[in-house]
Amino acid sequence: MNRLSAGSRKRQVRFRAAELGWVGLLLAALSGCGATQHEGTTAAHTEARPGEELAQKGAALAAQGDDFGAEQYLESAIKAGYPEGPATRLMVSSCIGGGRLERARTHAQHYVERHPDDWIFHHVLASIYFAEGQGVFAREVLTLLLAEHPEHAPSYFLLGLVLRDQMGDMEGARHAFEQYLALAPAGDHQEEARAWLRRSRAFPAVAESKAKRR
Repeated sequence: MNRLSAGSRKRQVRFRAAELGWVGLLLAALSGCGATQHEGTTAAHTEARPGEELAQKGAALAAQGDDFGAEQYLESAIKAGYPEGPATRLMVSSCIGGGRLERARTHAQHYVERHPDDWIFHHVLASIYFAEGQGVFAREVLTLLLAEHPEHAPSYFLLGLVLRDQMGDMEGARHAFEQYLALAPAGDHQEEARAWLRRSRAFPAVAESKAKRR
């Protein structure tokens, strides 16, 4: 595996910093709930699962900021039979933390291809596309996701960001933010959504001009 130069990694970390931080927060939340949804263990379960030692080493390296080492151990853990969901979540999060969005996207893509019903991870994939500036792909993933799960408020908020910041579709962005607020009036991003909607209604030309300069 070829390591990126220090300068290249710094540039990737700086690239779309706001979006990268948002993806990191999303993955941090997923790491606390997704692993128990399908593959979690109970207190009574004491027998080590296949690949668990490798996964633990990967998690330790991720905590130390060694995203390359973490990725290698977690990939090995999956091959050894460790549950793919929690391992992939941690692997993607670690790659994002190291500024390696392309690797994070590759892992996310492979996972959703093998587990299309894990729809929350489709949202993760769309978030990575957004962080990379690939608005067309992010919009496509989110449109399909929301067709199946129109109750998922965070995807409406993300769609609003994609349409506003990367597609220049102000009307579509307004609709997406309004849908987000209808579903989550006290949501984590309600202040940002309300503030932009107020500005866009009061000064539509200014809002559109600012979006085009992003």
